Amino acid sequence: MKEHEEDRRTFSRVSTRIDALMRRIESPDAPQLFHETLLLPDARNIFVGSNVPKEIGEFLLALDAKLDTLVSMASRDRLEQDFPIPADVYEVSGNGIRFHTTHDFRPGDHVEVVLFLSRMPLRLTSAVGVVLDKRAASSRDELSPQWALKFTRIREQDLEAVVQFVFQQERRTIRERRLYHEE
Repeated sequence: MKEHEEDRRTFSRVSTRIDALMRRIESPDAPQLFHETLLLPDARNIFVGSNVPKEIGEFLLALDAKLDTLVSMASRDRLEQDFPIPADVYEVSGNGIRFHTTHDFRPGDHVEVVLFLSRMPLRLTSAVGVVLDKRAASSRDELSPQWALKFTRIREQDLEAVVQFVFQQERRTIRERRLYHEE
């Protein structure tokens, strides 16, 4: 079987500390429970060039933030029921994640994972993957052991969300290094 071009892509990866929820699935082809992530434009720029008075725009943005908080709380409860395995993600890329959990996996286990890329506003993304291995953590600050999960199926919009997250983290790291070296 010929490998797809998309299967050979490599992605940047970043160290991070984000939450994830997982559930075991029977096979890599099992239907996903988590549904589509919508990539919405940045709400702060939505009123640029419009005739909406500044005060009304600020009010609507504050209301939007409050609604995001309520949706986040309601979504978290439901997600924890559907995805009972909590995990701490230490590294993320478009190819997969490295994570810690108290749950015991075996290499070859198939899981669906929901990543909490952002809490405010709530940004969730999901993928199906296969557990590859378990390693000791590379530093004392990290929990041990860490599992590796390779994504085997990820929707295009979810992949885009992960790639955007990685780029944002890389930019933040570069800015922090510049500030540190300037002092």
